[in-house]
Amino acid sequence: MAIKVSSTVVITNALELQNIATVDATTQSTIQGAIVAADHKLIIRDSAGNETFRIYGLAS
Repeated sequence: MAIKVSSTVVITNALELQNIATVDATTQSTIQGAIVAADHKLIIRDSAGNETFRIYGLAS
């Protein structure tokens, strides 16, 4: 069952995030920390776990 806010789906049945417009400072910091811990790579995967896109960041 999808999770909705009002009538907008934010987590699909496939456990994908959708329609997220902004994040708070704690979420932003957590995501940034995870990217740094993963050797400055952000890897986007589909619901089956297959890599679909990879972004390389600069080391600080």
